[in-house]
Amino acid sequence: MNEQYTVMIVNDNSEDRYMLKRYLSKTKLSLVIMEVSGGPEGIELLTTPLHELESRYPGINAPVTLFLDINMPLMNGWEFVEELEIRRHQIALNPMVVLMYSSSESAYDINKSKEYKAVANYIVKGKTSPESLKQAILSNHQ
Repeated sequence: MNEQYTVMIVNDNSEDRYMLKRYLSKTKLSLVIMEVSGGPEGIELLTTPLHELESRYPGINAPVTLFLDINMPLMNGWEFVEELEIRRHQIALNPMVVLMYSSSESAYDINKSKEYKAVANYIVKGKTSPESLKQAILSNHQ
């Protein structure tokens, strides 16, 4: 049986979302991919009851592996993770792993990501492979 995995991409850049989806398609995993262009929209989706999302995303299930950009307007990645931790009891798609997915290679950002319990890894855009993305998703389901 081929298990289906749910992934959410939160990134304001449509080209970055497109490239990540291409990489994800190369993992050969069966994926339900939700994508949003900002943090508030992502929080709204995550707090929507699962049964309400099933018509838009057939096969959706928890846990969700979330690929989160840092630099976004309205709510940046750090603010998103803080809001997620505050609202964790309202999140319908738990448990979940957050993977920071950023073009920033700064030590500050990489170290800051380690301050959050929900953040499992920091991935630099363009410096990853479909295989490493596959492993990140599978590790969320163990």
